[in-house]
Amino acid sequence: MSVAATTGQSSLMQWILQSGVPVETKDPQGQTVLHHAARYGHVSTVQLLLENGAQANERDDKGQTALHLATGVNMSD
Repeated sequence: MSVAATTGQSSLMQWILQSGVPVETKDPQGQTVLHHAARYGHVSTVQLLLENGAQANERDDKGQTALHLATGVNMSD
């Protein structure tokens, strides 16, 4: 799922979501696939994830939302 998000493969992401994989699955850094898609600027994938229940305000282990990553905000601890 993270690979589809980071590479912007919306059709693959759609298939994964239809397979029942939870949209809020997190990686070891606490980032969701929405974080990954936003970081790499994949707008269509971000939109697809939001339409399928991704939470825009979900924060990773560093307190960053997908919007922080999309805009390149560097928040230090």
